[in-house]
Amino acid sequence: MLLVELLFGLLILILGAEYLISGAIILGRKFNLSEIFIGIIIIGFGTSLCELFVSIDAVLSNASELSLGNIIGSNIANILLVIGSAALIKSFRIPKLPNLDLLTHIFATLLFTFVCFFSYLNIYWGILFVLCFIVYFFKIIDNSKNLLKSNDNNQKDLNIIEKSVWKSPFIFGPLVIFFSIFLIISGADLTVDSAIEISKILGISESVIGLSLIAIGTSLPEIASGIVAVRKGKFLMVVGNVVGSNLYNILLIIGASTFFNKYDYNLENISNDLIFLNCCLIFFTFLTIKKVVISKIMSIVMLLMYLGYLGYIFSKTI
Repeated sequence: MLLVELLFGLLILILGAEYLISGAIILGRKFNLSEIFIGIIIIGFGTSLCELFVSIDAVLSNASELSLGNIIGSNIANILLVIGSAALIKSFRIPKLPNLDLLTHIFATLLFTFVCFFSYLNIYWGILFVLCFIVYFFKIIDNSKNLLKSNDNNQKDLNIIEKSVWKSPFIFGPLVIFFSIFLIISGADLTVDSAIEISKILGISESVIGLSLIAIGTSLPEIASGIVAVRKGKFLMVVGNVVGSNLYNILLIIGASTFFNKYDYNLENISNDLIFLNCCLIFFTFLTIKKVVISKIMSIVMLLMYLGYLGYIFSKTI
């Protein structure tokens, strides 16, 4: 029964991701938004709602390490699993990211790491994180106004709209997005809950669940959205989704979570995971700067890297 719930949750999740991509394209094209803006702001936010709800609930329940583990594990999964899974469907070249997005991604990860290692997460750091995100948010809105889309892509997306039942992008575009986000949250919640129950039956400790199952579960929307986006040839959306989700996780979710309760965590329990997150950051930055082609072989390597990380997590419990 739990396996059926798990598969059903995944099905809802993928369906929600399909609608989210379509709705984002409809709304983004109507308002002349760039693909990177759609990927970071619209899709990134929608797919990060799972992490938001899990982190706030964990902090309120005095389970700060679960919240941090969820964010760290999700950001690692976003880089290795989202891109790796998408490339399994179709090989693609990593598109060039605007300097603003690339540098903000690096800055946010390094700042988060610095605070965890040399200070302590509190409401003051949380305010700084949120302010950084607000500045970035308005900056990317301003930058997106100067980016134009090709007529071919516009026509292709308009053809999609013509064949759909959503004839008014002003009304149905947002409705599709809200509906898809609801599906994503419901699907992810069902998937994570069933996965946790299965793990308990198998005797896996809850400390491992935070960095593995919950992190993977809350990253499933990003993975599903990445697969759908690459199928549609929206490669910049795939990368934008990764960057957007990671920035939401660190700056907005961690920042906002500090408003609800204090963070109480042991650095030793997350230090190695933070180091690996920064290794993934370096790897991702290299991919984007060099515009590397993610082939099937490269995607398998990335997935194996993540499996190796999971193996390390599980080995700590033995």
